[in-house]
Amino acid sequence: MRKVFLFSFIFLLLFSFPLEGQRISGIDVLGYGRKLFDEEFYKIALMEFKQFLSDNPRSDEAYIAQYYIGECYFIMGDYEKADEAFLILTARYPDAPNVILGWEGRGKCYEKMNDFKKAAGVFETAGNFFFYKGDAASPFFLYAGRDYLKINNIGKAKENFLRIIDNYPGGNEAYEAIYELALIRLGEGDINTALKEFEKVKYVSEMPDIAGRARFYSGRIYRGIGDLKKSEYEFLQVIEKFGNDKNLLVNAQLNLGITYLKGNAPRKARDILENVIQVENLPDSLKIRGMIVIGESYFYEMNYTESIFQFEEIIKKFPNSTMMGEVFYRLGICFEDEGSYEQAIYNYRRSVEYMPGEGGFSDFQRRALDKLIR
Repeated sequence: MRKVFLFSFIFLLLFSFPLEGQRISGIDVLGYGRKLFDEEFYKIALMEFKQFLSDNPRSDEAYIAQYYIGECYFIMGDYEKADEAFLILTARYPDAPNVILGWEGRGKCYEKMNDFKKAAGVFETAGNFFFYKGDAASPFFLYAGRDYLKINNIGKAKENFLRIIDNYPGGNEAYEAIYELALIRLGEGDINTALKEFEKVKYVSEMPDIAGRARFYSGRIYRGIGDLKKSEYEFLQVIEKFGNDKNLLVNAQLNLGITYLKGNAPRKARDILENVIQVENLPDSLKIRGMIVIGESYFYEMNYTESIFQFEEIIKKFPNSTMMGEVFYRLGICFEDEGSYEQAIYNYRRSVEYMPGEGGFSDFQRRALDKLIR
C-alpha cells in the first residue's frame, strides 16, 4: 500500500509541473516574451509572441503580442514586416489600448524606409481616426505635417498644422505647429507673419527647444529688417537662457557677431567670433562663416592686409568647400579696395570659375561676374 501511494505521489510531482523544454501556459508565454524583449533577445521574443497568438488567437491580450511582434521586427530593421504587424494591430484591434502605438509604428516604418509620402498618409489617416473618435489626434497631425514638408507638399503641411492649432489650442503640439508654420512663412518671404508666429512661442518656458529657436529666428528677422537692437537682444537671450543646446548656442553667437558687424561694431563682432571658431567639433560651414565675418570685420576697419590673410587662411584650410565662391569674391573686394587690381581680377575669376559639384552659381559669383564685365 505504501508503495502504491509513493508511486502516485511521484507521478503527480512529475506531471503537475512543466518539465524543462515543455511549453508553459499561454499567459506565461506572453510574460516570458516580454521579459525576453526587455532583455533585448528580440528574435527569441518574436517566436514567443507568435506562439502565443497561435495558441490563443481569441485571447483578450492578443493585441499585446501583436504589438510586440511589430516592435521586434522594427528594432531588428525589418520595416516591411514591422508595418505588416502594426497594420494587423490597427485593423484587427481598433479599440485596443495600444492601437495608438500601432499607428505610430506604421508611420515610423515608412519614415525608416524614406517613403515620407506614405508616412504622411498613414499619420494623417491616424489623425483623422482619433479625431473622429474624440481622442487626441494632434501628435499624428504634427507627424504628418512634418513629413509633408519633407516631400515639399507645403499645402498639406499647412493643413495639418492648422488642424492642430484650431482644434487643440494651448497644447504642446499647437506650439510646435505654430513654430513650423512660422518657418514656412519665413521660407515664403512673409516675414511679418513669421515674426508674429515666432512671438507666440518664444515665451513658452515648458518647451525650451522651440522657444530658443523661435528667438533665434526672430533675431535673424530683426537684423534683416534693420532693427539691430532687437536682433542683438534676441541673440543675447538665446545665449543666456538656452546655452544647453550647443548647436543653437554657437549659431546664436555667430549671428550675434554678424549683427554687430552690421551695426558697424567690427571689434565686438571679432571678439565673439574668435571664440566661436575655436569650439571643438564645430561644423566646417559654421567655422568658415565665422572666419568670413572676422575677415569682413578687418575690411570694415580698412585693415586689408589682415582681411586678406583671413580669407586666404580659409582657402588653405577648406579648399573644397562650397563656400569658396564667396571667399574668392570677398578676397577680390579686398584687393580692389587696396588698389591691387590684377589680384582683384584674378580672384573674381576664381570665384566665377569655382563650380563645386552641382551647387550652382551663387549670388557672390554673380557679383564677381558683374565686376569682370562692367
